[in-house]
Amino acid sequence: MKTKIVSILSLVVVLGFILSGCCALEQAAKDETPPPSPRVEEKVVAEKVIIPASEPTVAPTVAPKVVEKVILLEDIHFDLDKSTLTKEAQMILKRNIQVLKENPNMRIIIQGHTSAIATEEYNQKLSERRAKSVEDFLIKEGGLAPNRLSEIGYGETRLETPEPNPEITESAAAKTNRRVIFKIIVK
Repeated sequence: MKTKIVSILSLVVVLGFILSGCCALEQAAKDETPPPSPRVEEKVVAEKVIIPASEPTVAPTVAPKVVEKVILLEDIHFDLDKSTLTKEAQMILKRNIQVLKENPNMRIIIQGHTSAIATEEYNQKLSERRAKSVEDFLIKEGGLAPNRLSEIGYGETRLETPEPNPEITESAAAKTNRRVIFKIIVK
């Protein structure tokens, strides 16, 4: 009989601990508001241990520090049926040049695009001219090595924004699609 009472009391105590833990976790979850997610440009994956040459070599117990970088190059936009760079596009490219100079291991693919106005063949050639004008600017004005750059035209095959009425040449969608974007390759 005593054994049954002790067993029942033990069970009650264990259940009490379990229930109080669940309630505490539930309350903590209610009280906790998720922190805002900031835009992170560098993220530490692990710590780096530095051992001065004067100290005896000891195997580090912490993994080396690895930093991930997020690099964004600004897109540039073109006027209707043009491949010449606007003043605004040149200013953006000068900022992009600075980022490229700070990251000498970075290569970029310059991707030219058009809106849906005109024929596919014409848009293909226009997108190639846009990409080429950006490449030329980066080399001539920015002093970047040509082997860090390559260009490709996509014409109207990769619209950023769908154009339900391509005949409206100055629609917001058409203006958005007349662009050059940059694909970054780090080696």
